[in-house]
Amino acid sequence: RTQAILVQKMEKLMRDHRRLQHCNFEELIHNLRNSKGNYEGYSMIDLKQMQCAECALSNIRKSSVGKKHIDRSTRSGHVTHSDCVPITPSSVSGKNYAFEFVDDYTRMSYSFYYGVANGFTAVDAFKKYMIKRGGEDSFKGGIFLTDSGIFKAKEFRRYLDSNIIDFKMSTPNRQELNGVVERKIGVKTDGVRADLCTSGLNAELWCSS
Repeated sequence: RTQAILVQKMEKLMRDHRRLQHCNFEELIHNLRNSKGNYEGYSMIDLKQMQCAECALSNIRKSSVGKKHIDRSTRSGHVTHSDCVPITPSSVSGKNYAFEFVDDYTRMSYSFYYGVANGFTAVDAFKKYMIKRGGEDSFKGGIFLTDSGIFKAKEFRRYLDSNIIDFKMSTPNRQELNGVVERKIGVKTDGVRADLCTSGLNAELWCSS
């Protein structure tokens, strides 16, 4: 009976892992332990036995992004990590670029997708992000950190100046200097790949994952 319960719990844990975009098994167990739900049986699971084939297929990167120690912000909106990356293939709606913004204090991240033909600019993306994070006043006197050349446009720099936000460009080809957002992008990309692999859907549906 104990073995049957263990198998049942392992199957449930795997379903939750896939349902939550292939999140870490240890984090799932930790949340179960601290929640009001039924934790009984999960303590018997050897996490080394929890192997997800989709994660193994999707988690293939050229190299991991290194870390460079920088003192963490003391308030939300003070430092924004950002990047803009191309996406292949384009989504069914023609989106093929992603703006990624990460708040240094909370580590909360937001993605905005767009297609080259729709006229969506870096200013539009940053405005959307600021609205979600409490409005422009939360960012005044802050720092905008990126390694993407698209943010060097005069229009975007003027917008930052008008909101008293300092622009800082990290060294090209040194991912660890903008590692906070680079790692977020990597985690999201791996999760989307795993979702598509699990579902068997076409790669063009990545935007709906």
